[in-house]
Amino acid sequence: MSATPFSALLLVLIATGACAHPDYWASFSTCTDMAPTRGYKQHSSVVSDTATTFALVDTASNAAVGPGGSLCPGGTYSVTVGLPSRAEAVLVSSTGTINGHDGCANRYIQVSAVSSLTRTLTLGCSPGAQLVLGSTHATSSSGNLLKATATFKINAACGVGACAPAPVPVPVPVPVPVPVPVLVPAPTPATVSTVTAGQFQAVAVSNSSSIIIDVRPFADYLASHIPGAVSIPAATFTPSGRRLLADAATAAVSLLPAGAPLLFYSANGVQGSDAAAAIARLLPSDAVLLNLEGGITAWETAGLSLVQGLLPGLSIAPAVMFRALVHLNDTTGNSNVLVIDVRSEQEYTASHIGGAVNIRAAPDVATWMAGLPAGTVLLFVGNDGDDSLVVAQATETMLPSIPVIVNLQGGMVAWSVMGFETVMPVPTPVHVPTPKPVPAPKPVPAPKPVPDNTPDRTDDDDDDDDDENNDRDDDDREDSNRKDDHGGDHGRSPRNHDDRRKALLRLALLRR
Repeated sequence: MSATPFSALLLVLIATGACAHPDYWASFSTCTDMAPTRGYKQHSSVVSDTATTFALVDTASNAAVGPGGSLCPGGTYSVTVGLPSRAEAVLVSSTGTINGHDGCANRYIQVSAVSSLTRTLTLGCSPGAQLVLGSTHATSSSGNLLKATATFKINAACGVGACAPAPVPVPVPVPVPVPVPVLVPAPTPATVSTVTAGQFQAVAVSNSSSIIIDVRPFADYLASHIPGAVSIPAATFTPSGRRLLADAATAAVSLLPAGAPLLFYSANGVQGSDAAAAIARLLPSDAVLLNLEGGITAWETAGLSLVQGLLPGLSIAPAVMFRALVHLNDTTGNSNVLVIDVRSEQEYTASHIGGAVNIRAAPDVATWMAGLPAGTVLLFVGNDGDDSLVVAQATETMLPSIPVIVNLQGGMVAWSVMGFETVMPVPTPVHVPTPKPVPAPKPVPAPKPVPDNTPDRTDDDDDDDDDENNDRDDDDREDSNRKDDHGGDHGRSPRNHDDRRKALLRLALLRR
């Protein structure tokens, strides 16, 4: 073959770009470049192209994904670039792998003129939030390079195959504290969970505010019980005691620490479950109530410890248990109980627990204890429980040996809410005396007339007076004669004689 035909063939190949593509797109600097910065020799610059189209189809579902649609990590897509005219082109992806790439996994160079370009794109597991496709083509060996782009969203939650997202763990609900001071029955009642002895103990130990409730008879509680438990017999939770239960829950639960779990147990688990279910109806749905499966029998089988009787030291009891302790003598027959009411004398007098003594200060309690037999149980009660707790704590530090000391939770407020008996003073009937009849006033006697000793005058009396006067005259004459005869007082004048007669006459008138 001569040199001339070979040279002509080489020129044809160079003119068509069949052998020139390494230089044709030589301005790509890295695999992340979405388009060359300049063309091959005669191409002046890169300009935007709006006539090029992009079409994606999910190869698994054969569903088309238009511009702005969502792609999934790990997915494989058929990418078709539609060019406005036949041309050589470069397809670049911001992420993923394009089949037939030229050394950059995300780039493919089409070295022959085509009107459309189809490649397969596979996304990785961490493709980012979006995919950008870029296409650059040239219609001739001169002029501008034309660049077009399209953006697609990537939804990380729809990963497929090895890129599927790990299942999200379901969070364990955290008990919500019960902030209600007055219990209001919730539309959705709380539920009761039955747990094993180990789980029961774990909750009681991990949460110091847990309330362990023994629903067996009080005598069984004294015989042996789980450490820290309080006694509230199952009879409290029976339907006949529903109102009592509601009041008890209102009084007791409102005094519990926020979020305190209630742990119930009975002899074999049945009564504990019933009691827990009864009180669950009165509590909000987020309250935590547990029942010991198998009761105290399961606890013993698990080798867990029990307590017998009442332990020395200070403890707090709800009203139901406190009432049982008040009547401890009736239960055991050999215990001494002293109920100490620390309220004011006026409050104590108005209403108090039967048998309680009114002692307000710890030193006075210590003095009382000196005269009581050993083993006496001290039961403290106040208004709301806080006042009596202060006195109980002070008493505990003053006694040489620590007895059983129990403080009433909620004080007389809780006791009254439960409807338990109290001693009230019997009002003394006021004696209203019968009014005595007022005696009628005695009539004032008329003044007695002064007796008139002068006898009534009669005609005879007048004659007598005349006779008397005549007699006096005769006597006077006789006296005068005797004086004359015997040489008497001849010097008496007649006037004097008349005066004497007048005097005698006045005397006679006075006697009348």
